[in-house]
Amino acid sequence: MQRLCLVLIFLGLLFIRPFISSLAFPDKDLAHCGAFIITSLLLIRYKRTPLGFLDPKIIIRLLLFLILIIFAVCLSSNINKSLLELPHYLSMILCFLAVYSLNESETHIFIFTIILSACIVSLQATTWVLSGASWLLNFLSDKNIRYLFAEEVLSRNRAFLPFLLPATLGGYLIMHLPLGITFFLQHYKNVNIPFWKRPPKNSFLLCAVILMLIALFLTKSIGPIISLLLGTLIVLFLHKSSGQKTLKFIICFLAAILFMVILVRSCETWYWRNPIYSLAQRHIYWANTIAIIKAHPFLGIGPGNMPFVGSKFSHNSYLQIWAESGPFALFGFLNILFYALGKNLDNKIPPQPLAISLWISVLGFLLHNLIDFTFFLPETAVIWWGIFALFCRKHPESSA
Repeated sequence: MQRLCLVLIFLGLLFIRPFISSLAFPDKDLAHCGAFIITSLLLIRYKRTPLGFLDPKIIIRLLLFLILIIFAVCLSSNINKSLLELPHYLSMILCFLAVYSLNESETHIFIFTIILSACIVSLQATTWVLSGASWLLNFLSDKNIRYLFAEEVLSRNRAFLPFLLPATLGGYLIMHLPLGITFFLQHYKNVNIPFWKRPPKNSFLLCAVILMLIALFLTKSIGPIISLLLGTLIVLFLHKSSGQKTLKFIICFLAAILFMVILVRSCETWYWRNPIYSLAQRHIYWANTIAIIKAHPFLGIGPGNMPFVGSKFSHNSYLQIWAESGPFALFGFLNILFYALGKNLDNKIPPQPLAISLWISVLGFLLHNLIDFTFFLPETAVIWWGIFALFCRKHPESSA
């Protein structure tokens, strides 16, 4: 009973995590981090998973990365700001360990929980585009409030809620779409059953996938779609014998969405002259980050200490880890990734549908962080660490 309560609290905190923006509501974010850290520690303490199920090599790498982050905080140029970032890293690592310890039935509930949360996020984002965006734009105009970035996003009807940026919403959705599509396809195997006679879970999965696709399109963000498309292509190349037809269909579908987004944005010719969050602007952020790395090549300036020059993020998470926490922390993170990727590639057993979707979710997030910063937002990163935990362990398949 105690274990069940902890699992429910843990999943409830994960469910509401996307709705608490760390940038807009720092106090609520800190409170959530505290509750999540305590719940995760208790869940790990009362785990039911056999010890032999754990991979000590991935755990050691994970703890080494956390130690390097703590070391960077202690040597920070502004330790107070860095200490505020430490709960985010702790939440990420503990989410990994907590999800890693879930048994098979709890894992299914975890996946359905984050899909349900993504479904509601997509519904909120889509509803806002249809009703709230024009109202807020008129409100800003009536009050004579000039905020060019907000006007640009709102006037072009771009989806972004409950996040602050459309690209962040896109980065969040590309983690969940592969899982939603996989569960949808697995539960709709039997085409002989009439649609209206199928269980409610089947209809929910269909609605979830449709809502996520609509919201992803409405973000009008090219980066997340390209990242998901490239991730799917890489998986198709790595696992040529596993679900080729399905993967090729997904690739064609994503390419069609990408084409439509580019077509819609090309009609707004003024946008291409706007430097806000364009590739040219990202080059500036990257150059500023490289300058910081050159000034602090070994120790970094401390987590959370990126100077605000148009953005507090580098729009390249790997460069920002180096600039803030030093090259050793970056090596620690990459060491985790390469070990996990290599372990999955060395697996002689052909990957099942859930394993394929985890591959795509993990790679999509990692590729997107070459041009964005969802790694540094706990509302997206914590969930990715949970998905990554499933990627690093045995893959329980969903039951039909």
